Amino acid sequence: MESNLISICIPTYNQTHYLTKTLNSVVSQKNVRIELIITDDSTSDEVEILVRQFIHDYPEISILYVRNEISLGSPQNWNYAISLARGEFIKILHHDEYFITPLSLKKLFDQAKLNIDNVVFSASKSINKGVERDFVSNPILIFKINNEAERLLLGNIIGAPSAILFHHSKKVLFDINLVWLVDVDFYITLLKTKCKLIYIEEKLYTSVIDDHNLTNQCLADTELLIREYTYLLRKHVNKLAFYKQIFYFYHIYKYLKKSIKDSKFLLFRMIKKVYYV
Repeated sequence: MESNLISICIPTYNQTHYLTKTLNSVVSQKNVRIELIITDDSTSDEVEILVRQFIHDYPEISILYVRNEISLGSPQNWNYAISLARGEFIKILHHDEYFITPLSLKKLFDQAKLNIDNVVFSASKSINKGVERDFVSNPILIFKINNEAERLLLGNIIGAPSAILFHHSKKVLFDINLVWLVDVDFYITLLKTKCKLIYIEEKLYTSVIDDHNLTNQCLADTELLIREYTYLLRKHVNKLAFYKQIFYFYHIYKYLKKSIKDSKFLLFRMIKKVYYV
C-alpha cells in the first residue's frame, strides 16, 4: 500500500462510448497521485484498443490494464480491480461515470486524509435517457446512518460505488451474491468497520443511465428485488434487536409491495425467505 496514492479502479464491459469520457476525466485530475486499474470483462477488443491508446498517450500515468480470460461479471470484476490496487485510497469509477471537474478527486482526497475511518462521498449528477438530474444527500439521514448503517436499506442516499473514496486498509469487498443491492451491502459492511460518512455538497461526478444500464434491468426483475432485499434482511437486520427487525421488515415490505405489480403472497414469501431459508 503506497502512501497518498489513489487507486482508481475501473471495471469495464463492452462499452467505449462513455469510457472515453471516463478516462479523459481521470487523466485530467490535478494535484493528486493516481494509478489507474482497468479490469476488462469485454467479449470484443474495442476496450483494449482504446485503453492501449491511452497508455501510449499518457506514459506519465500508471495504468494497469487486465483483460480477463473468462468473464468475471460484476461484482467479481470490481473485486478483482480492488485486489490489484497499490494505493492508500480506493476509488471505484464505472465505465459510464466521469469526474465533473479536474479537482473532483482532490476534494474527496483532502477529506479522506483527515481520518482513515472517513468514507467520503459527494453529491452528483445523473443523466437518464438524456434527462439530467442532481443527486444530493440529506445531512439528517447521514447522521442517522452513521449511527445505524442498516438504515441504508431504506434508501441509498450515497449513490453508486463511484460516489465514495475509502482507505485501502478496510479490505471490504463486494458480495458476489448480489447485483442490485451490492452497493448498499458494501456501504453497510464498510461502515461497520468503524467508518463514518463524510459528505461533500458539491457535485463531483456524473453517471449515465440508459436502457442497457444495470439499474434499469434490475428494477424490472421482480424476483431479483425480492431475493436481494430478503437476503440483506437475513445478513444484516436479523442481528439487530427484535423491534428493529420488525421496523426494517415492515418498511421493505411496503417498498416492495408498491414497486411490484403482482404482490400477491409477497408477505408470505418474504417471511419464508428471511426466516426459513
